[in-house]
Amino acid sequence: MRTATNKKVSANTNKSTSKSIKPTVKKITPSKVVKPNPKSEIEKPNTQVKTPSSTPIPSPIKIPNKQSQLIALLKDPKGADIKMLMQATGWQAHSIRGVISGVLKKKLGMNIVSSKVDGTQHYRIEHLTAA
Repeated sequence: MRTATNKKVSANTNKSTSKSIKPTVKKITPSKVVKPNPKSEIEKPNTQVKTPSSTPIPSPIKIPNKQSQLIALLKDPKGADIKMLMQATGWQAHSIRGVISGVLKKKLGMNIVSSKVDGTQHYRIEHLTAA
């Protein structure tokens, strides 16, 4: 014989599943704005520090960047090869050639001349003379 173990659950459970859950929205009210007292601004003394004009202001020390090191090496009349430029800047060969063609030639308008000396490519900046 079987016993009736499969009875329906009471009706209370059906009510709980039909309720929808609404998200709670917390409204934020602006805090009170404190307006400054106009009298306090008038009474403030001028606290700017004035430097005497007789004291020269030292200029910041300029540290040469890699691009300026590259230009300095290329200004040599003999020029510089890729290995010298790689040692000075720490860049790879393709990066140096990219800077020479893209930045120095195109953007800065420098006249870069390349020549082969003893089987190695040398680059130098050639100054244009007015004709």
